[in-house]
Amino acid sequence: MNIFKSIKEKLDASIIEAAVLIRCIPSLVVTLFVVSVICMNLLANKTIFQNEWIAIDGGFLISWLSFLCMDAITVYFGPRASNKIAILATTVNLLTCIIFFIASIIPSNAGVDYTELDNILGGTWFILLGSTIAFL
Repeated sequence: MNIFKSIKEKLDASIIEAAVLIRCIPSLVVTLFVVSVICMNLLANKTIFQNEWIAIDGGFLISWLSFLCMDAITVYFGPRASNKIAILATTVNLLTCIIFFIASIIPSNAGVDYTELDNILGGTWFILLGSTIAFL
């Protein structure tokens, strides 16, 4: 029982620490980071350049913003805060991917072919997995 109580206490402390951290970091920085992560994953569907050694996708165009935000958070609040914000962004990105996937499988009666849009919005799972592994 002591093990579970110890784990619960650590989890509670971590949740309180994350809540305080979210209030301390400027909301504009967190918002820009989360939005840039979501945009990077959407833009990753577009290939800009590719050869046998390297591939550059559309996410490259906005990646500077996410790295700038993470660097600012790391400098002023430390790497632990940066990791917590990365987990927050990953969670929001996961929820966005779920919403986009659900929207992509809903049939439309508008008489317009939404196949390509559905492929872009519904096909972000492998990008989410790759970016999550890279971030964490």
